[in-house]
Amino acid sequence: HSHYWSTVPAELRPRMSYYNVPLSANMGHHHHLWTTLKALVKPDDFVAVKLDIDNHDIEVALVRQLLNSPDLISLIDEFFWEHHVYDSPLKRTRVSLFDSKNLGWHDQVPSRNSPDSSLADSYNLLLQLRQAGIRAHSWI
Repeated sequence: HSHYWSTVPAELRPRMSYYNVPLSANMGHHHHLWTTLKALVKPDDFVAVKLDIDNHDIEVALVRQLLNSPDLISLIDEFFWEHHVYDSPLKRTRVSLFDSKNLGWHDQVPSRNSPDSSLADSYNLLLQLRQAGIRAHSWI
């Protein structure tokens, strides 16, 4: 946590929030993303959300909750999401970085039968976010 803040320019630190805790998809839970967001921001704030917690079920639940909440939609300007989809090329990628870390999704990919787990599903969810007025982006 302290390493993260040491990389942020001093003038930006008062304007940023960083939470490195496990998220819950349960509304009202003290680590629920949207509950925290609603408590912290106003509609006039610029809000960028990066969703990359490497848990397909929680991520999709959070995106579905967002899509079903006009109040939340009105708070978010940019949305960045690494949606883990079935049969992604990243499932099979193994890259050595400084000989110490393997990159790739490996076991973090949903099964073929999981809801919202295909690349087409991902594009559809991103389209719905865009149609709702959020600039939504993904990467794989």
